[in-house]
Amino acid sequence: MSTTTIALLLQMAASLLAGAQNNPSLTPSTTARIAAIGEHTIQLAAQAEANIGFTVPQNTSIWPTIDDLMHAAYLNAGGAYVPEGPSAALEQSTVSFGDLNNDGLDDAAGVVDLKNASGAPEPYLAVFLNQGGVMFNIADLPLAASTTLYSHEIMNGVLVMDMQVAGGMRATSTYELVGNRIVKID
Repeated sequence: MSTTTIALLLQMAASLLAGAQNNPSLTPSTTARIAAIGEHTIQLAAQAEANIGFTVPQNTSIWPTIDDLMHAAYLNAGGAYVPEGPSAALEQSTVSFGDLNNDGLDDAAGVVDLKNASGAPEPYLAVFLNQGGVMFNIADLPLAASTTLYSHEIMNGVLVMDMQVAGGMRATSTYELVGNRIVKID
């Protein structure tokens, strides 16, 4: 996909979103669908623009697995795409599968340890979209060090995590993928 095509798609999505925002006669479900189209456009553009210097194999089936995630493209601490390994290591016990972008395909979220500039691992919440039959790390969000994750699941397009930061209160947090960003919604 060329840069011009991507720019045109993003312009169209912005026009659609602006039109929906300024049209009170649209039903809430129509407005939500227009917002989803805008988000999918941003996600596809992010994947198309990603500079991935290695081959990412197709998922083994329509339902992604841990093995598919182990072969995905990961964002490292510097924002470059790398294979899973020393600079971006997936904590396999933290992975949840489910549809995060309402496209009917299971995506994934989990904790990835990213090496910082000094080489120390730091935990990040990573979201992987199932786009074009491959898993693609579209967004990361830093987590506090010494976070204990008790449970995690993707339900109704959101990630729900029951966790505790060392010395803090145990709490449930909810995250949503908005375009190519992870947003904590509570």
